[in-house]
Amino acid sequence: QAYGKLACFRVEPEKQENYQVHPLEVYPVGSFNFFYRSLDLEFRRIKPDIIWVYMDPLGFMMHQVLLYRKLYAPQAKVVSCTHRNTPTPLHRFDLRWRYSLGLRTIDAFSAGTQETINLLRTEGVTHPILHAEAIGVDEQHWHPGEEPELKKALGLGDFVVGFVGRHEFAKGLPDLISALEGLAGEWSFLS
Repeated sequence: QAYGKLACFRVEPEKQENYQVHPLEVYPVGSFNFFYRSLDLEFRRIKPDIIWVYMDPLGFMMHQVLLYRKLYAPQAKVVSCTHRNTPTPLHRFDLRWRYSLGLRTIDAFSAGTQETINLLRTEGVTHPILHAEAIGVDEQHWHPGEEPELKKALGLGDFVVGFVGRHEFAKGLPDLISALEGLAGEWSFLS
């Protein structure tokens, strides 16, 4: 696969007395669209009560979840986890329709920031919104360390600023570059 796996970590299946976690594989379809393979079969088999989707209302896989929920698990509640905090220009009719349908049919949202909550409310969301900031670092997985060989191989200086995200205006890349231009001393930018 050209894109690899979507998640930065792998959720392992887990079965306890009072709950079960059943992760599903996600596959790329074009640019920034993904789908779940065999989701319809899993919904028929599992009949979930709550479906947590790490995708905003516009995403293709969100609509795949909403369709299969309607067909195979109508009792299930769908929670959309989103961190989008700027309005998305929707120039095409099909995108506006898909986004509006998602906002109306998702049962609850998990928002990463107060800005996300404000944006969802201004877009007309009346469903519950959970404020769930992702704060913290898994120190067992991520730990500081010097990588002088890698820095040298990449031609980077001592002070490195990294950007991880899509190269688009909404992600704040122009603001970051503008701020970097005001830095004194030598620095490297990695994206």
